[in-house]
Amino acid sequence: MSTAAQWRQTFDAWAAQDPTVASTGAPSSAAELASVGDLLADWLQLDGTQRVLDVGCASGLLTATWAHRAGSVVGIDRSLPLLRQGALHQSGVLRPLCTDATALPFANGSFDRVCCFGVLLCLPDHAHADRAVDEILRVAAPGARIVLGSLPDPRHRETFFDHCDAQAPWLQRAVPRRLRWTAKRLLRPGVPVGKTAILWFDIDALAERLRDRGFHVAVEVDPEFTNYAAYRKTLVLSDGGGTR
Repeated sequence: MSTAAQWRQTFDAWAAQDPTVASTGAPSSAAELASVGDLLADWLQLDGTQRVLDVGCASGLLTATWAHRAGSVVGIDRSLPLLRQGALHQSGVLRPLCTDATALPFANGSFDRVCCFGVLLCLPDHAHADRAVDEILRVAAPGARIVLGSLPDPRHRETFFDHCDAQAPWLQRAVPRRLRWTAKRLLRPGVPVGKTAILWFDIDALAERLRDRGFHVAVEVDPEFTNYAAYRKTLVLSDGGGTR
């Protein structure tokens, strides 16, 4: 099975799980999700008129918290089961479409706003993420605002592992992480330690590459939602005559 196929299978399986559960394993309340949605709508500067693309909308649970502030929303996701699960969350302005973020079936400049929050870190590798970003920039219209959100920052990697340890069984928490990793290296040579299923991004380098393409880029701290703000950043792009 290819990496991409394994990735899709993983997210297809999410459709059988509680869509409110965040990365910590704890369910999120409607108020918490609404707070994130309000911030996304503010970053996108929605006023009820824009054509918006939500890349990686999954079940649409988060999308539904801000979709009412847009003119129309197309939500795309590679997982058909997740999109079907989202039938309960779809509003009159949200149209779901099963497609790949690396090959968007839209003409250049089709959308006034593009939201891609909590998605790039979940792609199979950085090559996929780069292609997805290129596609996002291509379908964004001149003057568009773009949110590339919830990107793990390697400068805060230790904080991420601290949060993981805090959720681990008590026996694991009793043994210092460095000692556990040393034991794993000795017992299972060649097995990487500290490896994560999520992608990590050099935030400053990515922001600079986007600025080189002519975009204004603001680096924002992630919303105060679960543990994201501790180790993730969000890039908010506005069009400075950037190249597609």
